[in-house]
Amino acid sequence: MALEHFGIAWKALKKNWKPLVAGSVTLSVILYAFLIIGLIFMIAPVATSLVTNADTMSDAEFTTMLTEVIFTEANMTGILLGVLIILFGIAIYSILTTAFIKVCADALKGKGKVKLGTMFDEAKHRWKTFLALNLLIMLIVFTVYAVMILLVITLAALNPIIMIIGILAIVLAFLLIMPLLMFSAYSVVLDKVGAITGIKRSIRMVRANYVETIILLIAVVIFSVLISSITGIASGTTEELNFADFLGMIISIVLMPYIYLIYVSYYISKRKPIRKIRRKKR
Repeated sequence: MALEHFGIAWKALKKNWKPLVAGSVTLSVILYAFLIIGLIFMIAPVATSLVTNADTMSDAEFTTMLTEVIFTEANMTGILLGVLIILFGIAIYSILTTAFIKVCADALKGKGKVKLGTMFDEAKHRWKTFLALNLLIMLIVFTVYAVMILLVITLAALNPIIMIIGILAIVLAFLLIMPLLMFSAYSVVLDKVGAITGIKRSIRMVRANYVETIILLIAVVIFSVLISSITGIASGTTEELNFADFLGMIISIVLMPYIYLIYVSYYISKRKPIRKIRRKKR
């Protein structure tokens, strides 16, 4: 049963919560650090130029100067550098989140000490494969989105009713197809295979257990929404930072490794062994 993995993941989280939560915090800090640094490089030069002259200008003059300031060579260089820093940070984050799967797998095994350093070791030795996998999946998703948009534009020229039906059909097809790819990273890490093989193994695994996989995904989404709603309602009672806001932040940090554990547990239970080809001795 798909739902039994919630219990399995919870036991692993309780036993190894320190390295798992530390991993979640580390990943969040790395991502937001790159985002903040990148935004500073993008905004600081423009903001400095505007602040010095903003008080003496009308709204029309301010708008004109804003356009001129943004497209100066120095500011464009800062914006480009900021974008590159953010993209580099996203790449590092994607590699480390993929490597974090290995830490979750170790926690589920329950043998030996679970170490956060495993994530960095895994990323160090297999970063090329992890990066290639994430780029390949992004390319596939982008292609699917592009095809969907083209179909919507084509249908928009026809009858409005046909367009609505077509959009719903496209969205449904997208929601049914994308789950096939979601266990690619788990296959690459846990089965120690390449990016393309990992995608193929994910598709085969999901196709063989499609209904159960969809049930698991829906259950995870409902669980995440319920937790977010509860913390959101609690923190919405006051505009000031309070205990409910702090609790919501802690829950979001714990929720990330818990969901990873659920998916790792599910994939391990459903994956097929890799066939090893024996070479004949001459």
